[in-house]
Amino acid sequence: MITKLRIKNLKCLQDTGDLDIRPLTFLVGPNSSGKSTLLQMLLMLRQTVDSTDIDNPLAANDGWVQMGAYPDFIFKGETRRHLEVGIGFEMFRIAWGSPPPSLRISLNSAILIEQPEIHLHPGAQSILGDLFIDAATEQKGKRTFIIETHSEHILARVRRRIAEKRLSKDQVAIYYFNPTSEGTQIQEVTLNEQGQYESFPDGFFEEDVMEAFEHLKALKLTVAQ
Repeated sequence: MITKLRIKNLKCLQDTGDLDIRPLTFLVGPNSSGKSTLLQMLLMLRQTVDSTDIDNPLAANDGWVQMGAYPDFIFKGETRRHLEVGIGFEMFRIAWGSPPPSLRISLNSAILIEQPEIHLHPGAQSILGDLFIDAATEQKGKRTFIIETHSEHILARVRRRIAEKRLSKDQVAIYYFNPTSEGTQIQEVTLNEQGQYESFPDGFFEEDVMEAFEHLKALKLTVAQ
């Protein structure tokens, strides 16, 4: 299984820093912030390993993903830069799914999933959170899910299961992708033993927080009148 990952100079990711990859790893943040780019890097590695073209050290365009020419996917199109990837792993396979994967996925697999919540009712999204938990933790956690998502409902179910002691916070990683002019900055959103957020980066699901805050202000004004 993948245990660590670091990517340099891929699209908007100048340097991800060292990322711990846990059985349930969630990538969250605005559109075009590099979440899917991280998944694409892993798919490039998969198709490079599968490639029979011994003259090409990197299979950027094949059956798993089409990345274009080198200037298309290097950071800021600056071809003097070198694409770098560091990966720590036990034996693993990479599978790609959207949405949701079968529970009969092979052990020692890394399963990459993009926006599994699409077209799902919030209640179904919460159930999907349980599906991921069950698949990631059975067989002593020999599967890794890397999930790009905008769903607060999936994360809320994961956090609830931590509070219920059905899941350890150490089995979960949440990374917030914040786009900047100097490349996307990635910050880990940490959880405590009760599944509560210990860190809350600027922009992290801030719409609901602001709506709740403005709602309270409106209620206060109504009561005052």
